[in-house]
Amino acid sequence: MLKDTIVPHLQAHPAFQTVIWQQGGAPPHYGQVVRYLLDDTFLDWIDRRGTIEWPPHSPDLMSCDFSLWGIVKDHVYAQNPRDINHMKSLIEEEFTLLNSNIELCQQREQQLQAFY
Repeated sequence: MLKDTIVPHLQAHPAFQTVIWQQGGAPPHYGQVVRYLLDDTFLDWIDRRGTIEWPPHSPDLMSCDFSLWGIVKDHVYAQNPRDINHMKSLIEEEFTLLNSNIELCQQREQQLQAFY
């Protein structure tokens, strides 16, 4: 996905040379093939042993881990999903609700402004 879809899309952007890629800390994101691709594609990328080291579980860069998934999980589990299909449906509904709620984005902007 990264090699065949995301990288070509980014390379088509006029400001591609200024992109700093942030990689997630999950083990599949850190395989040797992935690291070589990132080294060959981006001048800088953020992750453990990337050109820019960044500690895992850093709330200032990993807002999905620290905010989004917690909100979705809390709302989905509060409804006691009956089975996997019901759970998927509840997750999709929650994301639809979140997409219409710009408050999360505004809070994130305030956090970034306070940090930087």
